[in-house]
Formats: sequence, structure tokens, C-alpha cells
Amino acid sequence: MSEPFTATVPLDPLDVAVPSPPKTIGRFTIRNEIGRGSYGVVYAAH
Repeated sequence: MSEPFTATVPLDPLDVAVPSPPKTIGRFTIRNEIGRGSYGVVYAAH
């Protein structure tokens, strides 16, 4: 009989590396992150 297949996955979604937000988007300067969800991230910009 062969060995069973095992895998490890992060248990906490915050353990996954998240890229830094961009400094600018178009002509807007990113100030801070307002929130995040399953569809994306919302930033405050000026």
C-alpha cells in the first residue's frame, strides 16, 4: 500500500503574503486602506 498524500495549508488567511498597496493609482495618491473583502480592497485617496 502506498503512503497517504498529505499537504499543509495556512490556517489563518492573514498568514498569506499580501502585496503592499500602490503609492498612486492614476493621478490619485493612496492615503490608506479603508477596508477589504472577498471582492477587493477599498483605499482612501487624494
